[in-house]
Amino acid sequence: MAPGEPLRVVQSFVERATQSGAQYGPDERLTVAEALRACTVGAAEATGWGGRKGVLARGALADLVVLGDDPRAVAADRIGAIDVVATLVGGEAVHGALDER
Repeated sequence: MAPGEPLRVVQSFVERATQSGAQYGPDERLTVAEALRACTVGAAEATGWGGRKGVLARGALADLVVLGDDPRAVAADRIGAIDVVATLVGGEAVHGALDER
């Protein structure tokens, strides 16, 4: 069971460890790129939103986050702690540094 926060989910896919640190299914670990894809493109496809969510493309819904660090560049055990600097929903800033409300 993975936690509900997306970056912690990515971290759990990469580490394949319990909260106490015990390893499980180490041969099923994903790379960070694979985990990010699973949580974006894969989730959209699984819910019937493929091509409209989970991608940055013309015609897509433009829901995205701006992160304080690159999950591909930090240690796996730090991915879940990366700050979300801003959130856009439908192309409109709704949280953080880009929010002009």
